Amino acid sequence: MGQVRERLPEYPGDIGAGARGKAVEHLQEWLCLNDRALSVDGYFGPVTVAALKSFQREMDLKPKAALDQKTWKSLVEPMEETLTPLSSEEKGDGRLPTLALAY
Repeated sequence: MGQVRERLPEYPGDIGAGARGKAVEHLQEWLCLNDRALSVDGYFGPVTVAALKSFQREMDLKPKAALDQKTWKSLVEPMEETLTPLSSEEKGDGRLPTLALAY
């Protein structure tokens, strides 16, 4: 699991409305990956605020115009779990790739 954590962006810190830069781009990318339609332009404007609040409500988090650690974790955790390599027990008898290709 440590290898996956290294590939995912680190929590950029608390950022809010009006912010600009790479941290905002990362937030916007993760919002897009979580089915929010917005441009990745690095500006934490009204569209990003609306997308963030929508995501927070869906995750039963307090909606606010700022990224906090709980929201970040909710954004990246599903992808982190998806990218985590299977243990040898989870791989079972080695048929998993064959089964996946069958569908």
